Amino acid sequence: MKQEDIIKFIKSQRLRWVAHVMRMENTRTTRKITEWKPYKTRPIGRPRLRWMDQVEEDLRRMKITGWRVKIEDRQVWDRIVEQTNRIIIIYIYINIHVSYTSRKWFSQVP
Repeated sequence: MKQEDIIKFIKSQRLRWVAHVMRMENTRTTRKITEWKPYKTRPIGRPRLRWMDQVEEDLRRMKITGWRVKIEDRQVWDRIVEQTNRIIIIYIYINIHVSYTSRKWFSQVP
């Protein structure tokens, strides 16, 4: 399995799982833990990312707004997950191309 296939799979599964959890009742332990935010002060330095922070970052990069409402409609959410697969492939290709091009350019600089 190629690296981009693994990344695509992980991100799409993460979006599927967040939809599953957010459709649960508020009393379910899994949902409580997912939405829980610590009230204790954090240590100095960059805060560690929570799982939900990563999901929200993925959705921000995809420019998906109102995702908590869209999760309720399974068909809409399934299309978003499919869209994720396509966007991630394009994003990875662009990053690989830019990385290759910049390496090639820097190797030519005297």
